[in-house]
Amino acid sequence: MSITELLFGLLVVVTQFIEAITGFGSTVMALPFAITLTSVATAVPVLTLHTWLFAAWVLIVDFKKIVLRQYLTVMIFVLLGLPIGMWAVSVLPEATLRLSLAVFMIAVSINGMIRCFKKESDSKISPPQGAKRAFLYLLLFLGGIIHGAFSTGGPLVIIYVTLVIQEKGSFRATMCSVWFSLNTIILARFLITGSFTSEVTRLSLISLPFLLAGVLLGIWVHKRISNKQFTRFVYIVLFLSGCFLAYSTLTSG
Repeated sequence: MSITELLFGLLVVVTQFIEAITGFGSTVMALPFAITLTSVATAVPVLTLHTWLFAAWVLIVDFKKIVLRQYLTVMIFVLLGLPIGMWAVSVLPEATLRLSLAVFMIAVSINGMIRCFKKESDSKISPPQGAKRAFLYLLLFLGGIIHGAFSTGGPLVIIYVTLVIQEKGSFRATMCSVWFSLNTIILARFLITGSFTSEVTRLSLISLPFLLAGVLLGIWVHKRISNKQFTRFVYIVLFLSGCFLAYSTLTSG
């Protein structure tokens, strides 16, 4: 095992640890650093496969915790946008969209953290209604477009799910059901287009023990934090994800 592969594995431990706690964040947080260790063409399929494997495991053990209504809502709007993103990937201004998404993520996460750390946040958050709900549906559609184009539209989905599901187990299970569905489509595209090269296969196999280590640590923490602590942690991860996305956008090319 080379030093590059070891560093990639340690990166997987940290980001999958976060993914196992919250149900999101590993790809967008790992990608800026992963592409410095290997190429984008190698890093994206490997990280996508990792997320898919973890999501599959969550579906097996926590299937009953999935909030089916919210899963279907997310999938309907995201799937409407997904093919548009796949088609428009060569046309859309990638850097501008990524940076806009990062700024939006940071703003939403800061607002969420302020609300969570106030004493008033002890009361149950009311589900979005009316115009706010319509706006959130629009975010899901835009998330589908961005996910289809750049595989980073998840944060827009997180913003919606955070407001409609507060129980940590249901949140993680529902999010993982979404990632499993979307990444199955993405992985199929990778296989069809030949993106799974020998280098991708090798790095995927080498990093599997690191994936397992990160997941086991994350599951241990997930079981021991309260729903309130979980919500705070979700917003912190969303904030960090926005920062990392902004960093990768500003430093690329």
